[in-house]
Amino acid sequence: MNLKAKLSALALGMMLLAPQAMSQDAYGFFRGEAFPPPRPTPAAWLLELHKADELLASNIAVATFLPNTRLAWHNHPGGQILIVTDGVGYYQEKGRTKQILRVGDVVRCAPGVEHWHGAAVESGFTYVAISPTQKGATVWAQPVTDDEYRSAASDRRTAPRARKAGSAMRVELAKADDVFPFNVVSATFAPGKRLDWHKDAGGQILIFTAGSGYYQERGQPKQLLRRGDVVKSSPGVERWHGAAAEIGASHIAITPVNAARTQWLDEVTDNEYGVAAVVPQKKAE
Repeated sequence: MNLKAKLSALALGMMLLAPQAMSQDAYGFFRGEAFPPPRPTPAAWLLELHKADELLASNIAVATFLPNTRLAWHNHPGGQILIVTDGVGYYQEKGRTKQILRVGDVVRCAPGVEHWHGAAVESGFTYVAISPTQKGATVWAQPVTDDEYRSAASDRRTAPRARKAGSAMRVELAKADDVFPFNVVSATFAPGKRLDWHKDAGGQILIFTAGSGYYQERGQPKQLLRRGDVVKSSPGVERWHGAAAEIGASHIAITPVNAARTQWLDEVTDNEYGVAAVVPQKKAE
């Protein structure tokens, strides 16, 4: 499977199941709430996946745009990482050429840099946004003019390489640095494949983006997870996760940096893998 196919498995998979009041697209995925003011037109939706907390001091959300929709110029005091999961869009920093974004592209918005992003003229656009919150909320500026929106664009291909890592194909999306103190990877599992028991000293957040999979913490029931489900693994908790028996699974993993690397433990036995799974209850943030 080539890189484009692997990353395409992430497409349209970021939507959490949500109350019926939320807007729903033609594929059956919930888009979330209408974007808060200054509201872009024709339409865009924002779905919160994670509020900044002690595990990860960043908000995580999914943004979905109709074609020809863009945000106003703005900046993030703490920076932001964008991971494109569907469609075609644009990204532009002040004084620079507009860039075309496609599935698998990753953008690192430096703190305080004024920019805008949105959907292409004839394509919808979806991305995952990871936004550190320690330095404050988004600062909004003037609307993007029609001339700015329709200006010439360069084609940007930044999708990193996939590599085999144990039971999964792994794609490094963002590496931790001083601005973003967490690693971001995507992992794709064939049916029946799973990781060994392991733990992370800094904890981890998993966002299931395609297929169906399992997640289990030591001494707890095995959980059945589907695309859009989010799991927060506390620091030091022993766990395993992987694909269901008859269908593959993909997830994005966000792992806060810590002096200790992931600690790998014993293998998941066939009996452990084969026990019945429960469907986790949705918890309000």
